[in-house]
Amino acid sequence: MIKRNCGSDVELEHNVLSMDADLEDNDTTRTNRGLFILNKAGAIQRMLEQMTNSPMMDYLGRGLHAANLRQGVISNNIANVNTPNFKKSDVVFESLLAKEMKLDNGDRLQLARTDARHLPDGADRKATGRIERQDTTTMRVDNNNVDIDVEMAGLAKNQIYYNSMAKELGSYITRVKTTITSK
Repeated sequence: MIKRNCGSDVELEHNVLSMDADLEDNDTTRTNRGLFILNKAGAIQRMLEQMTNSPMMDYLGRGLHAANLRQGVISNNIANVNTPNFKKSDVVFESLLAKEMKLDNGDRLQLARTDARHLPDGADRKATGRIERQDTTTMRVDNNNVDIDVEMAGLAKNQIYYNSMAKELGSYITRVKTTITSK
């Protein structure tokens, strides 16, 4: 019996055993057939990993996470609109993603690593949503800086952003599914 850890071991082991039962008692034939099935299962697993670990899935997933985080932050800001001394927070993601994708180079000098022992410039880290507190402004006498109109507009904008990201992710998954199932 040949067994390899890839996905569902029980299902794979069952398939190998059922194929072995159909073959004659020649050990070499059974081993080669089992290896063929395992190699095919491994190739399918690698192909699925490549599709699900694509940059598109990565960017969209992180964008959805940032939008979800922003939803919570805006909701917290709205809930504390009348709390004295409350300072609103915001989520920073898009500018960090632009830096990661090197879309904001402008006049920056690019660093070059000439040796693997040199410290990295930090560009190889993945951007994630980061909460920043806005302490520099005050809108009212009670030192609260939450503007309900700005927060409600931000909530609507974030909802549109989240829906568009979710729709694009669903469309990508549909395209992958169509590619896999089409003949």
